[in-house]
Amino acid sequence: MALRIFLDTNVVLDFLFDRKPSSEAASKVIELSESGNLILFLSAMSINNIYYIARRTVGHEKSIEIIK
Repeated sequence: MALRIFLDTNVVLDFLFDRKPSSEAASKVIELSESGNLILFLSAMSINNIYYIARRTVGHEKSIEIIK
C-alpha cells in the first residue's frame, strides 16, 4: 500500500518554479508519487494560493494550465 502524504503549498511551488534549494527534494516527492509509491494530497486552499503566486509570476493563462 502506498504511503499517503499531505503536501504543503510550498512543496508544490518549489517543484513548479524550480525554487532552489528545495526544488530537488520536491521533485523526488513528485517522482515517488508518479511511480505509485506515494499518494499525495493537497488542500483546496493550496490551489488558490498556487494560482495567486503563479499568476504574479507567469500570468493568468499559464497559471490555469499549471493548476490543471
